[in-house]
Amino acid sequence: MLESLYQIVSLQTLIWCVLAVPLTSSACCAFIAMAGARAEHERFRPLSVFIGVVGALLTVAIMIVLFWTLMGFEVGSAAAITGPLFTWIASKDFVVDVGLRLDQLSLTLGLTLSIAALFAQMALPGAMEGRRSLARAASLIHAMLFFALMAVLAENLLFFIVGWMGVGLCASLTAGFVSSDRDGAQHGVVVFVVDRIGDAALMAACFLIVGAMAAADVPPGDGALAFENVVQYQAAFLPVAHVIALLLLVAVAVRSAQVPFLFWLPSTTRSPVPVAAFLQAVVIGATAVALVARMDGIFALAPSVLKAMALLGGITALAAGATALASTDVRRILAQIAAAELGIVLIAAGLGVFTTAVYHLVVVALALLLCMLAAAGAMRALQGESDLFGMGGLGQRMPITAWTFVIAAATLAGVVPLAGFAGLSAILIHAYARGEVLIWIMTFAAMGMIAFAIFRVAGAIFFGRTEIELDRFKRVTESPVAMVVPLMLLATACLFGGVLAVPEILGGADRFGVWLGELLPGEVSRGMNNVSRAVQIILYVIAVLWTVHCSILGWLIYAQRRDWSERLLRRIAPLYHSARSGWYLEEIAQTLVVRPIGWVARVILWKLIDRTFLSGILIGGSARAIGFFASVAAAAQTGAVRQYLLYVLIGAVVVVGVLVLG
Repeated sequence: MLESLYQIVSLQTLIWCVLAVPLTSSACCAFIAMAGARAEHERFRPLSVFIGVVGALLTVAIMIVLFWTLMGFEVGSAAAITGPLFTWIASKDFVVDVGLRLDQLSLTLGLTLSIAALFAQMALPGAMEGRRSLARAASLIHAMLFFALMAVLAENLLFFIVGWMGVGLCASLTAGFVSSDRDGAQHGVVVFVVDRIGDAALMAACFLIVGAMAAADVPPGDGALAFENVVQYQAAFLPVAHVIALLLLVAVAVRSAQVPFLFWLPSTTRSPVPVAAFLQAVVIGATAVALVARMDGIFALAPSVLKAMALLGGITALAAGATALASTDVRRILAQIAAAELGIVLIAAGLGVFTTAVYHLVVVALALLLCMLAAAGAMRALQGESDLFGMGGLGQRMPITAWTFVIAAATLAGVVPLAGFAGLSAILIHAYARGEVLIWIMTFAAMGMIAFAIFRVAGAIFFGRTEIELDRFKRVTESPVAMVVPLMLLATACLFGGVLAVPEILGGADRFGVWLGELLPGEVSRGMNNVSRAVQIILYVIAVLWTVHCSILGWLIYAQRRDWSERLLRRIAPLYHSARSGWYLEEIAQTLVVRPIGWVARVILWKLIDRTFLSGILIGGSARAIGFFASVAAAAQTGAVRQYLLYVLIGAVVVVGVLVLG
C-alpha cells in the first residue's frame, strides 16, 4: 500500500503536506469567518465544521503514513530523513535551509498534536452550540496546529523559531478571542507582551550559537543552525554553554507558563474550551519539550542550568497545584493543573531523562484534553456555569462524560495501571537515583496536590449532592455525539496507553523509552539502573499509595463533605487568598513588565518621539518653516515696480560685497 502511495507522491512532498493541510484549512476557515461574520451562525457553520474536521483528519492520516514509513527504516537511520524545500539564507559565512526533520521525536509530538487537534475540532460544534465565531475558532485551532508542527518538525533552529513565534501569536489571539470584551482584549495584549520575553531570549541564544559555530570554524555549508550540528559540534559551545542554556530556559519558562510567568495561562480560558484546551494541554508543552530535546547537547554541557530547570519545574508544580486547590472556577483549575503538569515535565527534563519527559508530556496532553472537553460538556449542559459549587451530581444525567473525566483524572494523578503512572513513578526514581532529595520531595508533593485537585473537580461536578435547581437539573442531558466520540477515544488511550511504557522491573519492555531513546542516546541520565530492584518497587508502591490516597480524599471531601474544606480554609485564610490570586504574579508582572513597557510606549515613543519630535519638529516644523518663508515671499509681492528695483539693487550690493570680501 505504501509503495503504491509513493508512486503517486514522493516522501518529501508528503512531509510538506503535513504543514500544507492545516495551513490551508486555517486559511479557508478564516475566509469563511471574514466573509460571513454576520450570518455565520445560520449559513456557514456546517461548512466550517466540515473543513475543520476533514483538515485535521487528513493531517492525522498523513502522520500515520509517515509513522509506518519510519518504522520500515533501519534503527537510527530515520533521523536522517529531511525535507529541504529551498535555501532561505545563503551567504559566504551563513547558510540556512528551510527543511523538515522526520525522526522519532518529531513523529511522536507531531502525531500527538494532530490527534489532539482532530478531537478538538470534533468537539468544537458541541462546545460552541448556540454561539457565534465557530469558523474563527476552527481557524485558530488549525493555525496553532500549523505553527506547532512547524516547530516540532523543523530541521534547524531558525525555522523552529518561526513556528515558535507563531504559537505565541496564537496564544495571544486565544486570550483575546472575545474581542468585544475589554478585559479579554487586555489579556491578549498582556500575553503578547510577555511572550516576547521568551522570543527575545531564544533569539539571543540563536545569535550565540551562530557566534560559537563561527568561532569553531564550522563550514557554512553545513548549516550553522541545523539541529544535528548542535550535537556534531558540541565542543564548540563549551565557552558559552551555560549562557545559551540559561537563555533557552527563559524561553521555555515563558512558553510553558512557569513561575514567574504562571499568570498568563489562565488568561486563555476566555476562549472556547476546545481552543483553550488544545493550546494549554498540547501546543505549549509540545513546543517547549521539542526545544529542550533538540538542544540536549547544549544542556548536557550545563548541568547547573538543568538543575535550575528541575527546581523551576518543581516550584511551578507546587505553586500551580496550590492555586488549583484554592480556585473554584473549573476552567482556571484545569489551566493551573496543566501548568503544574508541565512543571513536572520540566523536572524530568532537568533530571536529564528526556524520553520520560516526552512520554509524560504525551500522556498529560491527551488526559488534559479529555478533562477539558468533558468539563466543557458539563458547562454546556448548565448554560456556561463554571463554578464548582454551582454544580454537582451531573454524573446521574451524563454518565459517559462523568466517567471519561474520572479516567482522565486518574491518568493525571498517576493512578496505576493507567498511562500516567509510569511517567510519574519514573521521575521519582530518577530523582532518588541522583540524590536530588529536594526535587524528589517537590515532585512527590506536587503529585499529591494534582491528584487532590483533579478529583476535587470530579467530585464537585459529577458526584455528590447537586446545587442545581430541580427543574434545571432535569433538563441536563448527555453531551452530544460530536463530543462523546472524542471523549471515549481519548479515554481508551488513557486506559491502555501505559502498556507502551511499563518498566522492565514490573514485567514490561518500556517500548516507548527504547524507541525514543534511539534518537537521544546521549541522555544526561540513565540512573534507574543504579537503584536496586527492591528500592524501585518500594518507590512504586509509595507513589501508588500517595496518589490513590490524595485522589480518594479529594473525591470524598468535595462529593460528600464540602463543609470540611470550608472550615479548613477559614483557618488558613491568608494563604488561601494568596493562592487563589495566583500568588499575585500577574500584579507583579503588570508592575514590573507591562506597565513600564506601556509607559515607554506612551510617553517616550508616542508623546516624545512621535508626536513631539517627528510630527512636531520634523514634519510639522518643516511645514511651518515653509509656511513662514511663503508668507514672507507673499508679503514681498506688492506689484510696485520701484520696490522690485530696490530688491534688485540690494541683491546686487550683497553679491558684490561677497565677491569683494571673498
